[in-house]
Amino acid sequence: MKLTTRARYGIRLKLDIAEGGFEERPVRLSEDSERTGISRRYLDQVVMPLKGAGLLMGVKGRRGGYQLARPADQIRLGDIVEATIGPVTLVDCVGTPGFCRRSAGCSCHLIYRLLSAGIRVALHDYTLADLSNPARLEEIRGAVQRLEAQLV
Repeated sequence: MKLTTRARYGIRLKLDIAEGGFEERPVRLSEDSERTGISRRYLDQVVMPLKGAGLLMGVKGRRGGYQLARPADQIRLGDIVEATIGPVTLVDCVGTPGFCRRSAGCSCHLIYRLLSAGIRVALHDYTLADLSNPARLEEIRGAVQRLEAQLV
């Protein structure tokens, strides 16, 4: 499974706004495009679902732009991903009840649910503020190393 470009760019956009101190002053998408390397046209597409989910606020006027709707420590990465691409599920039978008539008795379905839940938990365990905090990044790095060591 891969996160879509829209989900990754949604996180990158929100992180750039959070790290740039744009919680108080709106940022223009053209500025953000230059800093993040994401095209302005693509940012226009990413902003709409983030606004709809209450994660970004649009500010009109000459000095308008976008800013975080909540503090960075209250915005979970899972909120951003789900706003941009919808519920995170590994396969359709997990996210859509009735998609597969065999789901209820399917052993594979249980593993798919476990994996999907693990991904959602990981995304909801971390906030935008965590990605800007060196100590928190070290904790995440340690968690990744411990999990990867289990695979050896």
